[in-house]
Amino acid sequence: MLRTIGLMVALVAAASLGRAEEMKAAEAARLVEGYFNSTKTMQAAFSQHTTGEAFTQEGMFYLSRTGSNPGKFLWDYQTPDKQRLIATGTALYFVDDANGGRVTELPIKAGLARLFAGKRLTLAKEGLQVERAAREDGKLKVDLRVIGNLGGDDTSGVRRVVLVFDEAPMQLREARVTDAVDAVTVMTFDNVQTGIALDDKMFRFVPRLKQI
Repeated sequence: MLRTIGLMVALVAAASLGRAEEMKAAEAARLVEGYFNSTKTMQAAFSQHTTGEAFTQEGMFYLSRTGSNPGKFLWDYQTPDKQRLIATGTALYFVDDANGGRVTELPIKAGLARLFAGKRLTLAKEGLQVERAAREDGKLKVDLRVIGNLGGDDTSGVRRVVLVFDEAPMQLREARVTDAVDAVTVMTFDNVQTGIALDDKMFRFVPRLKQI
């Protein structure tokens, strides 16, 4: 009998260790905004995969919220094809280096870019609303619903963004983006460094030919 009771206690204790602790939306929004607004520079290796695709993209991500044009970032894809997504602080370009450097100009706050563009992030102003947030095993998971398309300038079809952070210290580890046809793109971040010096030249780009 005592052995049975002991086993039940152990099972309950084990279950409680993995139980998610729900968080109020306002608190989660404050933490997310505080993280991005306090991150002036960032560098990380990333891996990106979209449901239905047979390949995974990998490269480096750089972010700078410094200087006269804050909100600069670079997704530097290295495999399987060399491509770049460059935000100069005033414009956003996709550069397909694997195909002759073909350039496509995008809305500056298209998709996930609305988290990084601009000097300060306010989720509500960027058309994002916390739908659910929870802590579990040292992670903070925040589920954001897209409630606005920023005046119609975002044609990416993103309808949901899930962010996963380490909590001690708070650090972005994963972003999951769901589009209008329920395709999910998962981006994971490793070797994250913040507050480091970045060469502003990497965010400079003047296209020879603009295509929309």
